[in-house]
Amino acid sequence: MLLNPRLKLAYPVLGGVPRMLVFETGASKRFMEKYADALATKAPGFRLPSLPSAEGERDVLRSFSAEWTNYDWQGNAYWNLTPDAGSSACARCSTSLGTR
Repeated sequence: MLLNPRLKLAYPVLGGVPRMLVFETGASKRFMEKYADALATKAPGFRLPSLPSAEGERDVLRSFSAEWTNYDWQGNAYWNLTPDAGSSACARCSTSLGTR
């Protein structure tokens, strides 16, 4: 989990992906069911965000989540690049822009 000490918020990390939404989701509920004791012990006073979602946000969450549920990497869909080759291209681009 990622912690925001100033706001005393905890963001779940599921499958290596931080879920930094400000409203409760099904995934955050399942995270709390599984890790509530660990959160209380390791980060007392922290809670998951629970603001109301913006208008339309739940629809976006449902459709975006559905798109990635059954996603299967296909190398030829990315001009036959491997994930490593793509990150090298990004590093070259960042370097040429003067950033790191």
